[in-house]
Amino acid sequence: MSEEIKAFKKLFESSIARDSFIKLEQEANIEGKLYALCALYFLDRSYYGKAIEKYKSSNETVKVQGGCMQWSTKLSDQIKEFDESDIPQALKEYIDRDSE
Repeated sequence: MSEEIKAFKKLFESSIARDSFIKLEQEANIEGKLYALCALYFLDRSYYGKAIEKYKSSNETVKVQGGCMQWSTKLSDQIKEFDESDIPQALKEYIDRDSE
């Protein structure tokens, strides 16, 4: 498990998770914002629903990774994937599986 995923898991399980991920969504680079949205999907669904609306029409580019492949895509396209492919749940399952 990467150091970034370990840090995500540790923060996600902490007592300050909700507030920390809200701050991350507001201040991080775009990739950090996407990780924050994944966490907020579970920690505060209301905030998640409002926050994700900001990104649905964005033309900004984001780097994504699947397996050993990495590519760039429009942020608005990646946000569609959040709902269609249930990315937050997939990330949580990946983290839970890798920590066993």
